[in-house]
Parts: sequence; C-alpha cells; structure tokens
Amino acid sequence: MFHLAIAGTGAMARYHVKKFSGIRDCTVSAVKDHVATHAESFAREFSIPRWYDSLSRLIQENTAEAVSIAVVDWRHAELCSEALNAGLPVFCEKPMTRTLKEAQMLASLAQRTNVPTYVNFSKRGAPALHAMKSVLSRGLLGKLESVSASYRQGWVVTGAWGDWRVEPRWAWRIHPSYSTAGVVGDLGSHMVDALLFLFSDLSVTTCTRAVDMSEAVSSGLITAPGEFLEGNRVWLDMEAQCTVQKEVPCRLHLSLIDREALDDVAITVNGSEGTATLDLRRSRTSVEILERDGSVRQIMGPAILSTYEHFVSLASSRGNDVDFDSPVPDFTHGLRVQSILDTLAPGGLPI
Repeated sequence: MFHLAIAGTGAMARYHVKKFSGIRDCTVSAVKDHVATHAESFAREFSIPRWYDSLSRLIQENTAEAVSIAVVDWRHAELCSEALNAGLPVFCEKPMTRTLKEAQMLASLAQRTNVPTYVNFSKRGAPALHAMKSVLSRGLLGKLESVSASYRQGWVVTGAWGDWRVEPRWAWRIHPSYSTAGVVGDLGSHMVDALLFLFSDLSVTTCTRAVDMSEAVSSGLITAPGEFLEGNRVWLDMEAQCTVQKEVPCRLHLSLIDREALDDVAITVNGSEGTATLDLRRSRTSVEILERDGSVRQIMGPAILSTYEHFVSLASSRGNDVDFDSPVPDFTHGLRVQSILDTLAPGGLPI
C-alpha cells in the first residue's frame, strides 16, 4: 500500500482525497493544515488516521511516502521545499509557484535532490488532448497554418459557482496578494502546458488586450472590496499573440469574465489539409477534423492514466522502470511554464 499525505483542507484538497483514495493500493494516510482544528475536522470527515498542523512533524513521524500540495499558490514554494528536502515525492497543484523566482528555486532543488515531482496540469488527463497530439504527430492536417486556443470561465461576473466576495474558495484566485496574476496563473497555466504538450514550444509575441480588476470595476462590470484593488495587478481577461513550432501564429484567449462560458477549453488547429477542433465542453475523449472536402471525422483519444494515477506510479517507483505514454510534468517543466506565464502577464508575474 502506498501512503500519501495531503497538505491543505480546502476544496482542492477534498478533490485530491477523492482521486487518490480511488486508486488501487493507494491510501491517504495523513493530512496537514496550518490550522489544527481544520486538519482534525478534515481527518475525521475522510477517515484519515493522522492529522498535523505542521509538515515538519508529519515528516518526522514518517507517516507518508509522498505529499500532495493542495493549498493556495503563495504557500507552494515553502511546502514543496520542505518535502523535497526530506526526500518525499511531491504532487503540486498548478501553477507550481506564484513567482518566477520561486519556480527557479524549486526546479533547482528538485534536480539536486533527485526526488520525483509532478505539477497537476489536470487537462493532461483529458483523452481529447492526446487525440490532438496524435493528429499532429501523424501529420493529418498537412502544413500547419494557425492555432487558436482559449480557456474561458465566467464565475467572476455570473456568480455561477458562488459569490467570490464572500467565499474564500474563489476569492484568493483573484486577490492581489494571493493569486498568480489572476487569470494568467489560474487558467493560463493549463493552456500554456497544453500548448507545450502539443507543439513542444510556445513563445508570447505580444499581449493585444488585457482587462485588470481596476478596469473591470471602473467600467461597472463588477464590484469589488478595496483590498482587491491594491498592490499587484490582477488580470481577469486577456488575449495574446503567440507562436508555436517557431513560426506558426497562435491566438490565446483567457477569461474569468465571459458570461457565456462555464469552464470552456478549446483549441483549434488549422492546416493545409484540414482543421482539428478540441472542445472539452463537448467531448473530453475526442477531437473533430473538418477535411478540406467538407467531410468530418472524429479522432478518439487513448485510455490514459489520470494525473493522480500517473503521479502514484511515478512516486511509488521513485521514477524508475516506469514506461509513461506522455512526458512527466515535473518541476523542470513547471519552471518552463512559469517562465512563459511571466512573459504573458503584462509587467510580469508577482515578485
């Protein structure tokens, strides 16, 4: 049995318990939260045998073989560092860190300690993304001409998932002191990872439009407490021109204020022989190809491990003798994503 600890007791931590507990021969053996009563309550709710208010004590008591980091972005660097220095494999929520400097530190530490690491870019678990990868690797679209990629949500204006002004679960994602530049780190990290997975490279050319919290408030789009208007800028919507495969133009759109969107991920690739469309709201398992003669066909994605299963296989083997169908999004890859996010955010990520 593989014993895993979870750091955090919020909504994402609850999801981690569900996913890891559902993996054969994996058990959640401990939970940590800096508020002891939260850790104790969480442990009782999910029948987790041990709870702690410090990661160091959890490590000292040897209660887990790996740790899952499911806390707000600004705490990732501290907890990941502590786990790595103790030799524990780390599964970290995206984005890997809040700042580029922290990402550089963690990537360097992971290399020095040679401990398995994994950043949870969860769209990797969608078979449709792997179907698109197959379409590209097989050359089914001919010469690539252009790409359009978007990740759009609307909860900041619609309240579809609750009122972020009163619910911490959503508030921190767009708070100037806690978020990773708002939509840039929240949704942008997923899209940057997906584009790197598909095309191997991604360069940001220019940001063509960006709406920050202050502009959204001044235009009457939303109301926000004063604390959300102070400090570093928080971006709620942006469009950027990029390139993939060195010269193919790519338009990237990220939004938290699209009233028509719920949780919409789409990537369209145009080529000389056809157009392939990935739309996770329509299908998580396939992509659609529109041929130049007007015919349409579906390309199904393969059965793949979830990111949670992928990590358990990696961590339990300590990275040895495991044949993975796709590259591991480790902390070196996480740094690469963070570097691109830094060029995407006007003025860069928080420092």
